[in-house]
Amino acid sequence: ILLRTMQPDLHPGAFAFVSLLPDADVSLSEVVATFREAEGLTVVVDEETAARHAWPVLFRAAWITLTVHSD
Repeated sequence: ILLRTMQPDLHPGAFAFVSLLPDADVSLSEVVATFREAEGLTVVVDEETAARHAWPVLFRAAWITLTVHSD
C-alpha cells in the first residue's frame, strides 16, 4: 500500500552540491543539507546561493520528495 500511494513532489528550482573547506563559514539557513567528509564539507544549496557565494558546483540536481501517508 505504501509503495502504491507514494506521490513525487518536485521542488521548484535547481540545487547544487558544493564542496567547501572543512572550516568554511556556512549559514545553516542557506543550506538544504550538509555532509562532513574527510576531504571537506559538502553542502546542498539552491543554485542562486551557490552563485552568490561563487562556490564551484560539483553536481546540479532536482529535488524530488516522495510523499506517502503512514502511521
